[in-house]
Amino acid sequence: MDEETLCKLFKISEKVSRKGTGGETGTGFGLILCAEFIAKNGGKIWAESQNGSGSTFYVELPAY
Repeated sequence: MDEETLCKLFKISEKVSRKGTGGETGTGFGLILCAEFIAKNGGKIWAESQNGSGSTFYVELPAY
């Protein structure tokens, strides 16, 4: 995905929804919910992407 879309993924104020690899549709809220749960547990989530080459999502949680 492009840099503009990547920057909007985890923001509640932005509406981002794309078709999946199987053509399925989404609401755009899944990643936002994930980000909220991860943040409440002291972690962070981010993504790296190259347009047309796929995306990689990372989650980092503290070890308690």
